[in-house]
Amino acid sequence: MAGDRSRCMACHTESVEEFLDIGTIPVANNFVPADKLGDPEPAYPLRVGYCHNCSHCQLLDMVPPTELFDDYTYLSGVSVTISEYLRGIASGLVERYSLGPDDLAIDVGSNDGTLLTGYLPHNIKVLGVEPAKNLLEISKAAGVETVCDYFGLKTAREVLDQYGQASVITSVNNFAHVPDPHDFVQGVDALLKEGGVFIVEIHYLIKMIQDGAFDTVYHEHMSYWGLIPMIALFEQYNMHAIRAEVLDIHHGQLRVYVSRKDELQPDETVAAIVEHEHKVGIPGWETCRELADNARSARTELLKLIDELIAEGATIGGYGATAKGNTLLSFLGIGPDRLKFIADRNTIKQGTYTPGHHIPVVSPDRIMEDKPDYLLNLAWNLTDEIAAQQSEYLKQGGHLIIPIPEVTII
Repeated sequence: MAGDRSRCMACHTESVEEFLDIGTIPVANNFVPADKLGDPEPAYPLRVGYCHNCSHCQLLDMVPPTELFDDYTYLSGVSVTISEYLRGIASGLVERYSLGPDDLAIDVGSNDGTLLTGYLPHNIKVLGVEPAKNLLEISKAAGVETVCDYFGLKTAREVLDQYGQASVITSVNNFAHVPDPHDFVQGVDALLKEGGVFIVEIHYLIKMIQDGAFDTVYHEHMSYWGLIPMIALFEQYNMHAIRAEVLDIHHGQLRVYVSRKDELQPDETVAAIVEHEHKVGIPGWETCRELADNARSARTELLKLIDELIAEGATIGGYGATAKGNTLLSFLGIGPDRLKFIADRNTIKQGTYTPGHHIPVVSPDRIMEDKPDYLLNLAWNLTDEIAAQQSEYLKQGGHLIIPIPEVTII
């Protein structure tokens, strides 16, 4: 069963209050094989709380990480946009920190190794840390050695003994998955060489609220970070943010560069983002509650649109068998009676069914075979890429329904 957590993961006070309840739903990335459709399917509460002490946001019900990540269906390398972005992070760090063959770069939550392949043309030593056993062969084929484990102080010490200290450690969309960020930061401190830098990137709470991106909430995302509570966390371990950036990818990412306090000094970007967070009143309790109000409004509007289209005789499919898409579908109660299929390029997901409502996941080839009138874009953060891939479908009169940040049709 999921464990209740009203105690703040960041500051450890009993100050967390619920502001958003998605419902009791299956784990978003647990796609169901055809031969398992009749089996019991675990479901867990999905509620988000706000810490009145430090402003951190987190889930109130924690699913054991082994159930979430031991076997994982998301692949970083499927999307051209994401692949290029991740490799660009690596090449950017090579240039920023003048990395060479004597440096070790570690990526925590390395998935299929896509980010780390960006270091290989520069002859940088690389190592992934990834708990999903089913992804090891994929990363190995990409030339990336990977330690199959969850990251924390214990794993960091084991890596240190075998591989030595790292010049850079990255965690891209993984830090939000961590049930104990204190143990994670201690691991980073143990593994980082003197003058080394930890680069953490996560969905930015501020943009999530501004865009009404409630579908970013799922059981994997245990934390929803702003810069202010993140700074407070690292300060507990004599570490600090030396640079911060807000990026457009994934409807808004926060990237934070972290070092030990006595080694590197912050630039002006950190103070600028902190000032902005204070100025816009985020994080704040009332603003977080607005996200819940927006989620309910979006549910009403989107369901109304879909039901009106179906009543007019339109056929609707979906594009993007994503975790965020499954949050959206579960929150709206959309099943195969409304959505005939969901197309996705990830071959691991093809032939499976979405958790809960069991919509079939198919190859994108199905789109031009069936030619539904509309596709509900469940990967709306990649709309430009998807529109380019489906240009022929759109030319022939098909339409994309974009659910967030505003319900629109293109």
